[in-house]
Amino acid sequence: MIHTLQVDDITSILRNLKQKTPAVHKHEKQSDSHQIFILYSSWMLFAMLLKCSVCIILSLQVFLMGICMPLYVVHSENMPLNAWDFVAIGICLSGIIIAYYADTQLHNFVSKNKRLKELSQPMVPNLEIGLWRYSRHPNYFGEQLWWWGLAIFAWHLGHVWSFVGPLINSLCLAYVTVLVEKRMLKQAYRVEAYKLYQKTTSAWIPWFKVLCCAGKDKNT
Repeated sequence: MIHTLQVDDITSILRNLKQKTPAVHKHEKQSDSHQIFILYSSWMLFAMLLKCSVCIILSLQVFLMGICMPLYVVHSENMPLNAWDFVAIGICLSGIIIAYYADTQLHNFVSKNKRLKELSQPMVPNLEIGLWRYSRHPNYFGEQLWWWGLAIFAWHLGHVWSFVGPLINSLCLAYVTVLVEKRMLKQAYRVEAYKLYQKTTSAWIPWFKVLCCAGKDKNT
């Protein structure tokens, strides 16, 4: 009798479980699918970020190696100084001086405009004094002088390939220059002034203003 009751009880319990199991399994299946989707998405995002980071780091390493290889050449070759060395030294020093003064003038200009904005006064649209009177990007020009000067050190030692690094750097800065000028033209208070600045002032290499264009724009 006891044995029969136990068997009946067990059978009843199993029958009830069998009836409830599909719903429970369905819920568990949905929960598992959701967790798998989250884990898969997280892993894919992590893999994508890792891949991008590796690509960026490797690209930067190749870029830095390219522009710094002239230094390796200079330190690995044991030759007496000649005229080309002094030319390269002059170019490098000129680049440092130009970049320093250009960045200092730009910093002062930005600081002045920041103060004017805080005082609710009209801001100066363009920096057109000092080196910026003769070049729209003298800081970039100074930087380029530095890298090309280093390449000249390596070039006269017989390593012509040393120009590849500065060339790539120049192309990158040319692209950055385009982006910077597009951003300038998006600022309403300086659009007209900057368009005139573009017409009258050299982009990189410092040069005298094109006064004829300036005069023409003023007359119109």
